[in-house]
Amino acid sequence: MKKFPSLLIGIFVIITVNTGSVFAEECVDTTDWCTNVSNVNIDGQGNRAVIDTGGPVSITANYKVWNAQHCPACIHQIVVGVNYDAQLCVYNGIPGLHPGKEGYSTFTLTVPNIPGIYDVEYCRTLTYSCADGQHQYETDTCWPRFKIGTITVKSPCSSADVIVKSTEQILADPHIHSSVRWSHDGTRIAYATSKGGTYNVWIMNPDGSGQTQLTNDSVLNEMPVSWTVDDSRILYQKSSVDRYHREIWIMNANGSNQHLLIPPQHGLQVDSGDVNSLGKVVYNLENDALYTVNLDGKNNTMLLYWGSQILAPTWSHDDAKIGFKARKGWTGPQPNDAIWTINADGTGLTQLTDGVWTGFCSWSPDDSMVAYERPAPGETSLDPNWDIYLMNSDGTEDRPLLNDTAQEFFFDFNPDGTRGVYTVRREGKEGVWIATLGCKPTPQPPPAPEFPFLLVAASSLLVSLGAALLLARRK
Repeated sequence: MKKFPSLLIGIFVIITVNTGSVFAEECVDTTDWCTNVSNVNIDGQGNRAVIDTGGPVSITANYKVWNAQHCPACIHQIVVGVNYDAQLCVYNGIPGLHPGKEGYSTFTLTVPNIPGIYDVEYCRTLTYSCADGQHQYETDTCWPRFKIGTITVKSPCSSADVIVKSTEQILADPHIHSSVRWSHDGTRIAYATSKGGTYNVWIMNPDGSGQTQLTNDSVLNEMPVSWTVDDSRILYQKSSVDRYHREIWIMNANGSNQHLLIPPQHGLQVDSGDVNSLGKVVYNLENDALYTVNLDGKNNTMLLYWGSQILAPTWSHDDAKIGFKARKGWTGPQPNDAIWTINADGTGLTQLTDGVWTGFCSWSPDDSMVAYERPAPGETSLDPNWDIYLMNSDGTEDRPLLNDTAQEFFFDFNPDGTRGVYTVRREGKEGVWIATLGCKPTPQPPPAPEFPFLLVAASSLLVSLGAALLLARRK
């Protein structure tokens, strides 16, 4: 079962739930199973609600349920939970055949109080009790599972107020220069090192322990690009050393079952990709376009044609947007790049940065901020000093976050946004580093005088003395 990371203080929650059956089972076939939850309403605020953190959330919804014809007396549950935390059953009983049972339910979900975006889901189970159904939900053995909303826990500060409290090297390795990706549960980091001659994918714990090699290719380079939402699989790029051949592969998180997922197409190579919570992969073809495809390889669709270099697409955590780096040309000796975002349906193309050379970008857990890499100000060479910058997700408050002379790359937030992992390439600091993040302290007003009546008395005394001196002069 996926656990939520440790708790934070001083955050608030926005809940967005899609009403109706956009993500729910349609229940078209009256002879087959039906498990439907619709018209979800949170705290009387419709499908968007702002509430305090860490407290109960009151939700109302309609449901309908019936059994398949081959099992009219089956016990049927509708289990509801947040991510992998099953919390209750909206229905538990024998609904019979169509039309089955319909109802209106008021229930409470417990909201996690850490920054991030969490799915509200339900699934059908056919077991003897709600407790057994919840166990199936948490062990991912109930099917199908339907997403009826998302819970967004906002960060306690915006980009301008984020500070780096400390940095720590967790792995010293001069052969690392690749993406580093934190697992969704925060317990593992995927990275690549070429210490064996070619790059291969490894994983380790966030303290640098437990280093485990997953791939072992002595001819081709292999680098991680994304974890699936349940952390059971890793997508990675496999490329020739000269990078003239590049494709996306997928494997289990223990290194088993390695196989091709996205091959080159139209004579163009696959550079990078990312997978969202719905199992949709976004990837780019070199100097061409963004595409999406299901994890099973179906529904390969062009999302955006660019016609020039386009790289490193990454999903927002709510699956609504994609951030990426794209090139418009050259300004002097350096490329004219920018970080852009686009909606998941291909609309809403938006430029966030000001047209300087940029690289990999990463969303904060609540999608309110984007970290990315760019050359330090004044750097004009083709081998500049790279820094990590941070901005709000609308492009405002763009500023350096990590900007020493050590060449920082590939920043990725941990699940609660309190730390970021990145690689360093210069000055004897090569390897993987962790930055601990926080918010600037809120300025406090000066304390009020402890004995204000003394000040009043003193002021009165001074006024009296002044008046007495003035009278004495007149005399």
